[in-house]
Amino acid sequence: MSSDTSNLKTFFIKVYDFTDEEALSRRMAVRQQHIEGMKPVYGSGVLVTGGAILDDNGKMIGSALILKAESKEAAIELMSNDVYATGRAWDMSTVDIVNYKPAF
Repeated sequence: MSSDTSNLKTFFIKVYDFTDEEALSRRMAVRQQHIEGMKPVYGSGVLVTGGAILDDNGKMIGSALILKAESKEAAIELMSNDVYATGRAWDMSTVDIVNYKPAF
């Protein structure tokens, strides 16, 4: 993965987890693999930041990310290959992706 991200667009992305009873268990089963897989993406500058969306009780219910990519489609493709997507933690039908321009 190239470390030159200057020509890439920046996107703010929200994606919610599936809501079935096993969704949190599936997330937790692959969480460490997800974190390890994202480390090189973060190190390359493609992932600016990311973390869990929590409900009012502190339960993980999704993720928010700021990613750099050539297009929205490329950002979604990157996410679709993540273990949270392939392991059925993220419900990819809930992806909300918008262009983002950081002020700071």
